[in-house]
Amino acid sequence: MQELHNNIEKSTRKIFRIFFGSKLYKKKKWESLSNDLLGVDLYLNYNGNKRLYLYLEDETINSIMDSLLIDKDIQPSDKVASDIIREMACLITGNAVEDECEELRISTPSRFQNIKPINENTLNFSSKLGNLSIGIEDI
Repeated sequence: MQELHNNIEKSTRKIFRIFFGSKLYKKKKWESLSNDLLGVDLYLNYNGNKRLYLYLEDETINSIMDSLLIDKDIQPSDKVASDIIREMACLITGNAVEDECEELRISTPSRFQNIKPINENTLNFSSKLGNLSIGIEDI
């Protein structure tokens, strides 16, 4: 599981650098987990069944959407935000596990149902765009 955590961390850093020109800083603990979170759950079969969840604070996804939109007059919708988070989860996961497992299966990300507690196994990041958290658990 530690190897997967390391690969997810590297992948997340790479995705943020390439797509948003932003460095990520690992946080020891989540300092200000707001109640306004957007996120997805993604299930994968990678050395056993796992659940990956990606949470972004509302302000973080707004910053990401602002950086992606060319026409600043367009008001992004909640659906656009969900689509962006789903794609981020797929990019991060796919990049982390590519060519690592012959039996790899990744589900389509879905909007999270219940917020899981942030704990020591959760990867917490801050950046100029805001805060995000990624967790992986065996199921």
